[in-house]
Amino acid sequence: MQNLAEALPNLLQLASLDLGQNSLGNSGVSALARYLPKINQLRRLDLSNNKIANQGVIALAEALPHASR
Repeated sequence: MQNLAEALPNLLQLASLDLGQNSLGNSGVSALARYLPKINQLRRLDLSNNKIANQGVIALAEALPHASR
């Protein structure tokens, strides 16, 4: 997930990202959260049906206020 997360800011037309049902856990979501503020064009993110616990949710919640609108 780290490699994918690092590449996402380079996808300048990325408006929607579906990572649902990929068995992502806290470490994967935390890696994604580090790069969310750099993905300016992203408007929709699907993380449904993954293995995200409190730690991953907290990482996302901390990153989202810094993401572009």
